[in-house]
Amino acid sequence: MVDSDDMVDSDDTVPVARGAGEPSARSLFALLAPIYDRLVPLISRRARRMGVALLEVRDGETVVDVGTGTGLALPRLAGANPSGRTLGVDATPAMLRRARTRIRRRRLSSVDLRIADAAHLPFATGSIDAVFSSYVLDTMEASRRQRAIREAARVLRPGGRLAVVSMARPSTPGGAAWAALARAAPPLLGRARPVRLLPRLTAEGLRAVSRVRVRQCGFPSEIVRARHPHPAAFPALSQSGVDHHSSVS
Repeated sequence: MVDSDDMVDSDDTVPVARGAGEPSARSLFALLAPIYDRLVPLISRRARRMGVALLEVRDGETVVDVGTGTGLALPRLAGANPSGRTLGVDATPAMLRRARTRIRRRRLSSVDLRIADAAHLPFATGSIDAVFSSYVLDTMEASRRQRAIREAARVLRPGGRLAVVSMARPSTPGGAAWAALARAAPPLLGRARPVRLLPRLTAEGLRAVSRVRVRQCGFPSEIVRARHPHPAAFPALSQSGVDHHSSVS
């Protein structure tokens, strides 16, 4: 079993925001869209589900899935937030057409989709309660990745929460094999590669809470959970003070 709804393309359009991704990235993910739901969950489903759980979405919130792709995380995000608002943004129209089909089949009436680049989110400063993102930042070059993190920090309200899932640096032979594949044939993994996000998040003023490593089919993932600082309510955690959870295989 994989997280798949047997996606079918739709002709529906979604609102477009400025800066909707790099053309080369959009072209690659447009090519991957028809097979994405069949293959990607085989190595990412466990980490994605854990990331959603760690975000601790509460009903009535405004939640954004940045780089939602075909919407694999949307049913769980919206399911925890039926009275609130769940927003999915992605730079690739072909992916969002499949996400649109997913939310219609699941009857997720509280979900809204928009075409937008992670580095140019179409939301007001301090307007979002929780931001989720899976396997997006690890596909970006360093400067765009930092801009995307800065945007996530900008849109979060004080005390707001962030959970990011990404390809982790390998710690096993299987992980090393996946990292070698990412170097040798970047398009096969959507240009994902091992990254260290924790210092990048803290550089934008976010307060790290926990870090969890997960493996599925040997593929190493890391979930980093952080908060937007809340005045006098959330003590800063140094990088060394982050709650490091055990790896989950």
